[in-house]
Amino acid sequence: LEGGGGDQRSNAESSEHGDDVTDSYDRAVVHVLSQSDMFQRTGLEATYEASVTAMIEAITRQSEEVNGTEAVRRYCLLVMNSREGVLEQDLYELLNANAYDGSMSLPFLRVSYQHFVRLRDTLDPIIGRINFGGEAMRWMRQSAFMESLQELFDWQEVYADIHALMAQHYLQQLSFVSDPSCRWHGENHRAVSEILFHLSQAMLSDKVLEVASSLRYIEARCTLGLHQAAGLYLDYRLLLYRSQCAHDWIKTDLIAVQDCFTMVRRYSHIFVKYPRWVFSIAASLPDSTGPAIIAKANWSAKKETRPQLAWLNKPQVVNPCILTVEDRGVVLHSACFSRDMTKLVGVGQDSMVFVWSLPQGDLITKLPGHLDHVMSVQISVDDKHIITGSRDGNVIVWDMPTAEEYEARVRQHEEQERLDRLAREEAGEMSSEEEEEDGLEAAQNERPGSAGSGKEEGKENGGDGE
Repeated sequence: LEGGGGDQRSNAESSEHGDDVTDSYDRAVVHVLSQSDMFQRTGLEATYEASVTAMIEAITRQSEEVNGTEAVRRYCLLVMNSREGVLEQDLYELLNANAYDGSMSLPFLRVSYQHFVRLRDTLDPIIGRINFGGEAMRWMRQSAFMESLQELFDWQEVYADIHALMAQHYLQQLSFVSDPSCRWHGENHRAVSEILFHLSQAMLSDKVLEVASSLRYIEARCTLGLHQAAGLYLDYRLLLYRSQCAHDWIKTDLIAVQDCFTMVRRYSHIFVKYPRWVFSIAASLPDSTGPAIIAKANWSAKKETRPQLAWLNKPQVVNPCILTVEDRGVVLHSACFSRDMTKLVGVGQDSMVFVWSLPQGDLITKLPGHLDHVMSVQISVDDKHIITGSRDGNVIVWDMPTAEEYEARVRQHEEQERLDRLAREEAGEMSSEEEEEDGLEAAQNERPGSAGSGKEEGKENGGDGE
């Protein structure tokens, strides 16, 4: 009892401590916001009981009075929909980017650089500045700010349009993706790392396929280091298993992207050290794989002009898996072919011995006899006998079964089980599970809709019960 009370007291103390930590965090955020010039211009009084959402709303409303509602809204949405922030130069260009073909629901917007500087400074308490490779980048200062802004703006209505706008902007910086003959000299790091994410979120299936299957893009992403190579691996996983784009592709395109993902996963440690080897390794894969097909097409069209090493006598494996056999709920760990290659015998974590026909893979029979898992199996030279060893300590020699023998063996096994059951009933040695099964069978036979009850009712009414 003392221990239980102590646990309750400790839980209560830990919850109180957690509340104290949360309160301290909220007070710190409130203090930071209250020190900003924009909040002081609102004329509101900052207290420890003030809500973070209310303070952020006050700052954004003050900024909207100075810069306009649409400019503030798009500025916040662009930073909110980025993964780690947006470069200031890209942010300025994205504020002025518009879709003239009417494919996006975003309103037309024009922002001068002086207007952008004023907008950046007024929202600085919420969206701060960090250094990214010598360039200024804007990012959300606190996760709590993101939640508050999501409540203020209808971000879900324009979620896909914002991502499409950012993807369109980044694609213009990466001309080598659509034209492999263009050289990439290491510029636009942010566009290289973010383009695949924004394309998939905007559900632009054709563009996603173009980028995900581009060998030049894989090379550029791995050139940025191990962190970006790992990020490319994660982007492929999200694209193939969680994105709607994969469902819009035809089977051949999906297999090509899956092969590129497999290549990145297998050779990423080489690509990080030697990024220029991406094309050579892709060309050296079997001709049926997606990277090899892409590399061959680029080389034939003279889109890849750099000297490359090629594996001339590479192995050509179209489909290494010829046949798959299984039995539900059983882990098979050993198998043996007959000499005439017409039967396959397998054993595993079960007392049965499984026999399949080849090349169809149809199950011919299950041989009952062992009392524990069967560990090994062999077939005689004349293909007439099977020998198996089990964990029950027994070695059994079987005749190679046929389909007719299997059906007869099943009937014999069922009849033996029925006789054993009757013997146990007479001796009164039935288990509780068997009694429950008998009770269920009896209940089914006594139902009004069952066949037996229908016949009896028919006979009582003078009919034949049919």
